[in-house]
Amino acid sequence: MLAKHEATFGFLDPSMFAATGYAQRSRGTPGASGFTALTDNALDNQAGVQTPLRPGAYLAVGGAERLLTEPGDGSNQQYQSLASARLRIPLLRDRGFRLWDSEQAMAVAEYNQEVSQFTAAIQQLRWEIELAYIAVLEAAEIRSSAHDATVRLSALLNETKELVRLKVVPEYQLHPTVMEKSLREEEEISAKDGYEQALIRLRQVVGGGGAVAVSSGVGALVEWAAGVTLSESDDVAVAMATRGDSQAILNQVEFSHAELGRAEENLRSDLDLNLGTSWQGESPNNPFGGGRALSGHHMGGDMTLVWSKTLGLRRERAEVHRLESRIAELMASLAQMRDLAVAEIAAARLAYQSAQDRLRAVEGATEAARKEMEAEEERFRLGEGRSRQVLDAQQDLNGVSQRRTHIAAALLRAHSSYRRATGYVGQELALQPSLPPTKP
Repeated sequence: MLAKHEATFGFLDPSMFAATGYAQRSRGTPGASGFTALTDNALDNQAGVQTPLRPGAYLAVGGAERLLTEPGDGSNQQYQSLASARLRIPLLRDRGFRLWDSEQAMAVAEYNQEVSQFTAAIQQLRWEIELAYIAVLEAAEIRSSAHDATVRLSALLNETKELVRLKVVPEYQLHPTVMEKSLREEEEISAKDGYEQALIRLRQVVGGGGAVAVSSGVGALVEWAAGVTLSESDDVAVAMATRGDSQAILNQVEFSHAELGRAEENLRSDLDLNLGTSWQGESPNNPFGGGRALSGHHMGGDMTLVWSKTLGLRRERAEVHRLESRIAELMASLAQMRDLAVAEIAAARLAYQSAQDRLRAVEGATEAARKEMEAEEERFRLGEGRSRQVLDAQQDLNGVSQRRTHIAAALLRAHSSYRRATGYVGQELALQPSLPPTKP
């Protein structure tokens, strides 16, 4: 896209012209396009260079060497040497190089669109990586919780066996403990598999195929969730200005406006002011002469106003209607994108607030479940309770612990979705800035 923008400056490149030929009794056709004729009754060789000049003119400089076969002064031939300069100034269509301005604006908008699409892809990838990382931490916490549950069951099983040996509790209380230990081992295996699957997903999203470092520990997820916050208010306008997907649509609108400007410019008539000056030398015998024969003056000049207009303008008008419809379509898409951003921001904030309230509520349940488990374990040691009551208390603690982990993960997912919906305000990527829509 940078190369495409640079290519627009090819408009300023000079162009060369050369022609040779012979004409006899040639008559040009008024209004015909392209090259019409060389000098009448002459062998003519000419060449020149034309270049655009800011703010909006075309300068042509050239020279010619002619051999007139019917000079009209009684002689058989006459050489003419000509050096001239001409300035053409568009007054209506393409005045001030408006067509080039439109081309540059289109290149800038197209470049900005590519940058916006890249930004949108990076924002989407960042969101997916964050979700995958949260899933890994969540799976790590579940794995750790399942392992702790298995350790507690193993300790309870050993303690029950000892109490049975000491005749403190009957032998049948071993059966539910053995069953629950097997179930906990199955849950731990499942949790390990879930953790490995989450790691695979994270490596897939990150790419590269290498190992991914994950900083996890007991309670890391809940601690992370407790430290994240949302902004106090939701500024949709700022979100639309930083979201890559909405900016890409806006860049398409800018591109279509530049196209429309070019199409409307082509509806204008052509009106050119031509100013020319020339020096002419003549010689009856030698080329590149400096004398005067047919003309009494070396210097000459002219000023011409040329008007032309395309009749019908069917293609140009159809193009204008197409671009107006395209802009209306893009503006509708932009409004739809704004509604989507509003909905995503509102949904993410609601999910965050709900998870935050649930996390506060479950914290009290976690502490109560731990105390209940400790009390049941003490009663069991004293022979006042049953192993089933301890198992139920351990299951309650395990369930509350896992629920707290899931709620913390939901809070972090909502926080990540909120940041994505708001376009990561304050954390924009350091991408290459947009090209200036001006001529250097």
